[in-house]
Amino acid sequence: MINNFVGGYAGSGTRVIQMMLKRAGVWLGNEESINLAYDDLITLPFFVKIITSYISLEKEIDEGFTIEFCKKFETFKESNISWSLKNGETMWCIPFLHSVVPDATYILVVRNGLDNILNDHIWAEGWRRPFGYIANEYKTKNFSLWAHRMIFWNALTKRAIKEGKEYFGDKFLIVRLEDIIESPEEEGKIIFDHLGLDFKPACVNFIKPQESVGKHKKMWTESNWGGHVYVPDVHLENLKELGREMLTELGYMT
Repeated sequence: MINNFVGGYAGSGTRVIQMMLKRAGVWLGNEESINLAYDDLITLPFFVKIITSYISLEKEIDEGFTIEFCKKFETFKESNISWSLKNGETMWCIPFLHSVVPDATYILVVRNGLDNILNDHIWAEGWRRPFGYIANEYKTKNFSLWAHRMIFWNALTKRAIKEGKEYFGDKFLIVRLEDIIESPEEEGKIIFDHLGLDFKPACVNFIKPQESVGKHKKMWTESNWGGHVYVPDVHLENLKELGREMLTELGYMT
């Protein structure tokens, strides 16, 4: 039986993993309780609570909250069935998830941070607030929105990878969205092998090239947060430097 979590920074491609697993018959939650991104809406508020009470303040989850969370979690999954819960916020609380479901696997989906931070996804900003002290250290009058996001992407990704390896060990898998798009069958086999599933090409035949790959090379205007304009000639080199650690570790900079 598969017990699996999928997480990643907003817009990293976690949805693609769930769509693959859905084609393999893995339980993602009741159709009535999941949105188009295959996030379970029953458990979502509890991950948000973990973020604000645990990650930002470095507090331990108390017993009462753990019991409350587990009760809600039971409403997500069915007994004796393979399940996979996709929720980006799980990358914040890997130690907690491992304590609740120690036999689970975890798939962290990553994407080139230079593209990942250029999106209109409201969660990209919502996530940054509890972790605001990371960006505050670097604030200057002319510090760009993109710079704040890159600092946050680098710090959060670093933390998730460290904790994923520490807590889940060989049950922790990092998947690059770009690799899935370029070689869906090859990457699909790696993911399915990680989960102990038999791979079938039909599970990945929906995957197509995405225009958002390489977005950092073009000028772009964000519509949801005040019309910030990203200009490669102005912002790119600084962003590369701010995200150098994780961009290098994940193979996006050589």
